[in-house]
Order: sequence, then structure tokens, then C-alpha cells
Amino acid sequence: MHHLWRGYLVHLCGPYDCNRDNNRGSRVAGLAIQLATHGTLYFGRGQHGWIPLIADPGLEWAIAAPLFEMLLWHGGTVLAFSLSWMLVKSAKRPRSEVLLESAVFSSAGILPSTLLYLGILNWGGEAATTSHWSIGIGATIWIALGMAQLRRLEIGGALSMLRAILGTCFLAIGGAQIALAVLILNPLFEFSGTPILGPSILNTLIPAYLFPAIILGLGALWLRAVPHPVRLGFIAVSVGLAGLWLDDQAFLART
Repeated sequence: MHHLWRGYLVHLCGPYDCNRDNNRGSRVAGLAIQLATHGTLYFGRGQHGWIPLIADPGLEWAIAAPLFEMLLWHGGTVLAFSLSWMLVKSAKRPRSEVLLESAVFSSAGILPSTLLYLGILNWGGEAATTSHWSIGIGATIWIALGMAQLRRLEIGGALSMLRAILGTCFLAIGGAQIALAVLILNPLFEFSGTPILGPSILNTLIPAYLFPAIILGLGALWLRAVPHPVRLGFIAVSVGLAGLWLDDQAFLART
């Protein structure tokens, strides 16, 4: 995950976009960007090095890392981005604000998803990692990362096309995982072979279907530079996943 955030913040949208703002408050905004950059680098160099920068959402590292190190890294990332976002808001730097707001959105989504993944993994065992809930958590993370890139389209500039391509790719990965969780790994299908863990309502159907539905719904309200039909598509998928979650829960209650 460290290499992912380093790639996002430094290589894709860091100092270049900050310099596009006017000169007022430049020192504050510059401090904010440095805080987020050095904070993320400090909290999580981890075991995979710096490459690849944007190819791995970090779950594999989070599973293998000690819990304290994982919490220090992910929690430190959220804290660094949040403090930086508040600094640039006070400095009235709109482009830098969009940049860091999107970083807060995606990092704040990754932290609870990773904690939930580890919790269910310890509960359900190693064999459950290729199940509806693990794929749903992976989809939630990729969707959050993709929407963060689309949010940065509001910044404009030479990196807009790259952000649009990255956002589309990340969302496509998340969409493929959602399709896998719905069509193949749905635990109500006899051939899925993945058990539902947990009591009624509070079970692994939540990370499988409800979490992606929530992140899609929030993203549809949050993304202002995305065409309206695309936002409607996000809402439609969100409603469909929420309906599937309710339907599966109702089926479990009847059985």
C-alpha cells in the first residue's frame, strides 16, 4: 500500500497540481503536501519495496504484516492526509484541496476494509480468503481508489487523461470482482462452496455486497466532474447490490 500511495501522491498529482493554485497560502499548502507525502513514506515502506507503484491495493501486504505495523501504516496514512486536507482548506487552495480530499476518501475506505478483512480471515480461516466476502472487500477498495482518481478530474491539467484512465481501470477491476461475488461466489448458490460467517444480519454478506453498495452510492454523490449518466450507473449498481444483500438476508431468515 505504501508504494500505491507514494505513486498517487507524488507521481500522479503531487507538487504539479499544487503549483497550479495561486500564490496565496502556498507555504501552508506546500507544508500540507509534504506532510502527507513524508507521512505516507514514513509509515509504510513495508516488504514489497517501491515497485509496482499502482498495481497492488495492498491487501496482500496487510495480511502478511504484523498488526501493529499495519495499523501504524494505514492509520498514519489516514491521519497524514486528513491533517493535510484541513491545512489546505484553511489556505483556500482548491486544487490541492481536491487532491487531498480524494486521498482522505480512499485511505479512509481502505483502513476499515483491511481491518475487517483481517478480522474475518482470523475467524473464518485461510480457506475463506477466496470467498464472497474477501472479493467484496477487494471490490470496495478498488472502487474507492478508482473514484479518488475520478474526483481529481476536477483539478484539470495535463494529468486529467491519465487520471481518467486509471480511474476507469480501477473501477473495472472492482466491477469484475463484484460480478464474481454476485454470479459465482454468491453463498446462496449451491456451487459457490463459500459459507456465510456470522449471525443473522451481521454476517459476511455485509462486506460482500453492502460495502460496495455504500461506496458506490457515496461516490455517486461525491463525484461532481463525472458525467451524470455515469453517476446514475453508480447509483443503479449500488441499489442493485443493496437489494441483493436484503434479498439474501431475507432468504437466510426463512431457512
